[in-house]
Amino acid sequence: MNVVRIGVVLPATFNLNADAANARVLAKRLTLSGVDTEIVALDEPESMARAELDALIIGSPSSSILTDPNLPRAEIADLVAASLDRSIPILAVSNGFHLLGAMTGRDGEIIEGLGVIPVRTTFGRKQHVSIGARVDTGSYELIGVENHNARVEFDDIEHQLGGVVRGTGNDWRGSEGYSRGSLTATHLHGPLFALNPAFADNFCRELLARRGATFVRGAALDDLDRLSLAAAAHLDRRASS
Repeated sequence: MNVVRIGVVLPATFNLNADAANARVLAKRLTLSGVDTEIVALDEPESMARAELDALIIGSPSSSILTDPNLPRAEIADLVAASLDRSIPILAVSNGFHLLGAMTGRDGEIIEGLGVIPVRTTFGRKQHVSIGARVDTGSYELIGVENHNARVEFDDIEHQLGGVVRGTGNDWRGSEGYSRGSLTATHLHGPLFALNPAFADNFCRELLARRGATFVRGAALDDLDRLSLAAAAHLDRRASS
């Protein structure tokens, strides 16, 4: 198999809570399972335009970056739209999630979003912080840390990532995140893949299936997963204290 290429959008700035590291976690899991990987830093418009990827990671930029007129919106939008068209697995976190739709600032001002997904985000003055937030996707629970001031809405509740077990989520109808086609979008920091090995493995299966390959867990992942479960248990204890 050729090298699996994992793209990460603007890793130096879309990394507010270390969420760009989801690319490194994913690459490590694939490498330990015998799959050669390469992380591709999409840090300029030219690299976005010519990227040939197997997965795409969009971390969380700060609020100030969302309003930066120099943000290459058109190039990011084209990259995400093309990835969706090709069913390339995408993970978008927090403000990286919000950027994909339409956004309104806390004083009612319009913030230019990418309009790639039919999601509306309104930023408020209340900061939602949840240590050990949990989400039930129907297949498994996800755990992480929430830290946002957003209310996220979309018309079809079936496209939620899951229901809120603990935390705030989208601050709307008990839903969290957005999932449609090959896109998974969430407010959960962690990085998400590091805290949720079952979810990370499912992402690996999806990206390899596009190549007609099967993800076979390497035995070395067992030790890594014990660390993940210990970290998740620590968050649970923090949430309960």
